[in-house]
Amino acid sequence: MNDPSPAIREYCTLHGFSKRVCDGGLEYLMHDWQRTVGDVVGGFTGLFDEYLNDMDGRRILDELLPLADDTERRMVASSLPALDDGFLNATLPTSSCI
Repeated sequence: MNDPSPAIREYCTLHGFSKRVCDGGLEYLMHDWQRTVGDVVGGFTGLFDEYLNDMDGRRILDELLPLADDTERRMVASSLPALDDGFLNATLPTSSCI
């Protein structure tokens, strides 16, 4: 796993994100989001709190993208849209926030 850019590592540390997120940055979060989407497409059977944590990971991805260097942006841009589409196709919209 590649080290995150200094800007991403600093942001993660300042916001108190887990060591795994601080050390893994976007690469860790993308791997986790890919697993989450696979779980949701396959019929998520985990705990609600696990699902909420997975959604937090996706939110953090959005927070970090503006701080990403060119290499990190390319890595995310190559697969994030397809993952998000897969998630949206496997879920239903709701009028209330989880």
